[in-house]
This record gives sequence, C-alpha cells and structure tokens, in this order.
Amino acid sequence: MDIKIPIKTLLGTLCQLVRSRAFVTACAVMLPYAGVIFGLDIAYHYGKLTGAALPVQFCLSVDRGLGEWYEYALTSAVAIMMLIMALWEGAAAYYATSALFVWLTLDNSIEFHERAGEFLAPYIPNIPGVPVDGAHIGEFLAMSAVAGLWLICLFFSLRASRGKAVVNVLILAGFVAVGAGFGIFDDFINSWLAETGLAEQVSDFVEDGGEHLAILACAIMAATMFDSAWRNRKTGGGLASS
Repeated sequence: MDIKIPIKTLLGTLCQLVRSRAFVTACAVMLPYAGVIFGLDIAYHYGKLTGAALPVQFCLSVDRGLGEWYEYALTSAVAIMMLIMALWEGAAAYYATSALFVWLTLDNSIEFHERAGEFLAPYIPNIPGVPVDGAHIGEFLAMSAVAGLWLICLFFSLRASRGKAVVNVLILAGFVAVGAGFGIFDDFINSWLAETGLAEQVSDFVEDGGEHLAILACAIMAATMFDSAWRNRKTGGGLASS
C-alpha cells in the first residue's frame, strides 16, 4: 500500500489519543514514579557538584539503577503490547515495532552500542579540530547501522500494513527518533566539555532525561493505542475517545 500519511492525519490521531481516558490513566500510572526518578537524578547530580555523595543508583544512566530498571520495564511493556496488537490485527508494522523495543531493552541492559563503540574506537582516526573521541563515533556508527536495518524493515512492514497501524507506528517512531537525538547530540556535546563541573552535570541530565522522557512517551502512547485496539475488538468501533 502507499505509506504516504499526511501530517494532518498524524497530528489528528495524536490529538485523539491524547484526549482519551486511557491516555490520562496511563499518565496517572507512569508519571508519578518517573517524577521520583527525575528527582533522585537531580539530587545525584547536585551531590556530585557539592561533594555530598549519594547512591549511584539514583543516576538515570547507571546500569541497574532505579531509572534504568524503569526504562527496562517500559520498553519491555511496549514490546509486549505491540506484539499483542500485531497478533490481533495481523499488521507487520507492529511486529517490526515490537522487535525494535525488544532490541532497545537488550541494548539498554547489555550496552551493545557502547561496547561496539569501544571495539571500533582503535580503528577510527582522530579528526583534526574535532574533539570527539573514537568511542563516541563508534557508538554513532553502531547505532546508525541498527537504525538503518530497522528503517528498512519498517518501510516494508508499513507497506504491508493498514492505515491505523501505520499511523500508530509512525507516532512511536517519532518519539524513538527524539530519544535517539538526545543521546547522539549530547554525546558529541560532552566531548567538548570538561570532565567535571556544572556544564557536564547539566549536559548529562539533559541527555539522560531526554532519553527517559522519550521512552516514557512511547510507553504512554503505546498503552493508549493498546486500549483503543482492545476496545475496538470488543465493540468493532473506531478509536475510543473515552
């Protein structure tokens, strides 16, 4: 099928989802804990600046920290919801999106792209005048390869899917792109900053916070889409708005 979707259609569907009761419920369930996580992360970075050491698990980006475990739960939940919707509707785009969030969960937990960056770093020459180390460039190349593969799969899966599935998946893909943008941009910005100080702490918070918000937005939107699909199976109607 033709996968050209007008921006107006995307925005209209997004507005419908945001106005639904399911969206409000999802926010009420997910946002309070996210607020706690952000508060602890701010306290952790403030502690680093003032010398008042706090548990490293408070930091959003620390492996097996409170924020990371929450992200594992969110991305896993999105993967499961997309898989169930794929089974309900037979839409290949949902299968592709489920696979993406399985990958994001695994990459977040085993740090694949970070390890790939370290592996590639010795083979990447320094660029004169650009203070970006090889590891960051390697991470970018590794993530670009994965993103390129997923985009190819997404393109063909979207062509094989129906209208609503296409719109829903494009909305989620947009939030994923925003999260990736925070990580890539801020990694490069950090290469210009000193190892310590306020600028680095703010930059780290922006990167980690931006990625976390993007994942949170994906989870909230996926839960809203899942509720709509479930209601459609019960009633056979359109997108539920209440």
